[in-house]
Amino acid sequence: MKQAVRTIPPRSLPSPELVRGQWEELKSSAAAQQRPVFELSSLIALSTVRRVPERLMWLSNCARTATLRTGRFFAEGLLDHYHATLSEIRQTGYIAYWTREFRPYLRAAGQQFSSAHESYRLFKSS
Repeated sequence: MKQAVRTIPPRSLPSPELVRGQWEELKSSAAAQQRPVFELSSLIALSTVRRVPERLMWLSNCARTATLRTGRFFAEGLLDHYHATLSEIRQTGYIAYWTREFRPYLRAAGQQFSSAHESYRLFKSS
């Protein structure tokens, strides 16, 4: 990714104001949620990865468009997603958002250790 970014002409990169605005929004949201910037940013990154299957076509289209139109569209698309996720976290609250995003994974992990799970029964019988 770093190599690809280096090939983007400077005039095609997102404006410093846009990037700075996103950074300020992240810092402000982290302060409002009483969380470190790294923790909030990590939640957004994990949430993005969780949504990869539903976003795969979008990312694919962004990558193709970025190749054709340089990096501005792709970078701005990612920054837009970041902005939208921060807005959602602000509306729902950090804990509520985290819980909603990761509840399916926590439930699935818990079920793996359930005595009713097939793998447990197989392990117990061996």
